[in-house]
Amino acid sequence: LLRPWTATDAAAVERAIAATGMTVLTDTRATASYYHLESDDMPDYGVPLLIAPDTRTYPKYDPEVLYQKLGEIWEGDQRLPFKQAPTLRSRHLYTRAHVEQVLRGRRTAVFKYNKEGYALLRFRDLSVAPAAVVFDDTVSLDDAGAYIQAGALSVPVCSDPADIARHDFDAVVFTCSLNFESEVPHVRALLEVATRRGLPVVSLYDDILYYDLFDGLEPDPALFWRVAVPEEDALARPGPETSGPSNVLGVFGTDTVQGKFTTQVYLREALAKHVRVRHHATEPTGVLLGADTGYSRVLRVEPAQRQAFERRLMAELAEGCDVVLTGGQNGLLYVPAGLGRRDNASTHIYETFLPRLVVLTVAVDTKPEDVLATREYLEGLAREHGVPCTVVGLAMMGGRKLLGSRWTETWFLGVRDEVLEGARQRMQEHTGLRVHAIPEEVDALAQSVLTHL
Repeated sequence: LLRPWTATDAAAVERAIAATGMTVLTDTRATASYYHLESDDMPDYGVPLLIAPDTRTYPKYDPEVLYQKLGEIWEGDQRLPFKQAPTLRSRHLYTRAHVEQVLRGRRTAVFKYNKEGYALLRFRDLSVAPAAVVFDDTVSLDDAGAYIQAGALSVPVCSDPADIARHDFDAVVFTCSLNFESEVPHVRALLEVATRRGLPVVSLYDDILYYDLFDGLEPDPALFWRVAVPEEDALARPGPETSGPSNVLGVFGTDTVQGKFTTQVYLREALAKHVRVRHHATEPTGVLLGADTGYSRVLRVEPAQRQAFERRLMAELAEGCDVVLTGGQNGLLYVPAGLGRRDNASTHIYETFLPRLVVLTVAVDTKPEDVLATREYLEGLAREHGVPCTVVGLAMMGGRKLLGSRWTETWFLGVRDEVLEGARQRMQEHTGLRVHAIPEEVDALAQSVLTHL
């Protein structure tokens, strides 16, 4: 139920469960989709692994042990082909204008079917270069829109690298770094096709030319692009010393994988019906989907230099518009290993841009006390910087995102409508903040923002 299922997955789960010495039963009478589940006796959050001693069902496994065993079976020892001393480097882009120069009107092959790929498919109509085909090392689907409930897209997901040369595309987008050996054949085949056809290649994260996968090929560095800010741009001139523009709206999370970026895109389009909106995306997918700027990496600069660059960038975006939208990463309460809460990415983003208005994302299982703690944390940061900060509302996606066995994977879990509605009501009662269903109530969320501008 969490992703397109394969026989390999089933065998892996059986072996992992056997290794833990557990007996497991599942209810197979369910049908599932991203937002909705239907069954005679469906538990609130899909179909977990269960034991049924009498008429009751309850979990009977240690998730950490199970995930460890699955990881050992699926991944093993990864050997990835990176060059120790690369001589070629990709060019950099991070603005919508630049992306349009490189990709406008092209039919894109996307690797792979992960959360960044989902966004490129879900908002395909906003893309400067809509996906024509998706390649993945584990998943095959007749239509990429089916699993993510994006409707019929006529975009297949193919897992056989031998099929890559048979498809019609004239640009390549890599939505992830090279992380697993099983991805290597697909990346190599795509690079071979792109190099021989002279196609532009855009990577959201890594510099593709650092991969040791070009034997027998002569790649043209002018055709390879990485979504990142180069050092020379970041150091071009200092940023403003003031607290920044007052028309910045931030979408931040109370936890991870809650749909922060998805909420940003829906909210941007809803606000654009009424006011002039600009969008600074803090993840690279955004710049391919209509954001004015978007990236996750600023190369080879110190934190203070990055902050100065980003404050200057935000000040420039804020001129001549009514609101600039941006967002966080992970959750504001997240504590990185060996560090403190003030060191998490969302706190750095907040303290860089100091948005006066904030939308918080929540999930069906978010605790109301976490929402209150997040708001209190934000208000404390705002007081330190001497700026106002108002949480205008909460946003809740229809399903529940889950992290997969691979750290790069995100899957969807359907949740019954009555469970979602009950969670929203409880959240509103405990926090005093309206919970907006996304995307169904995004226009109402936009109106809440507009009343505070």
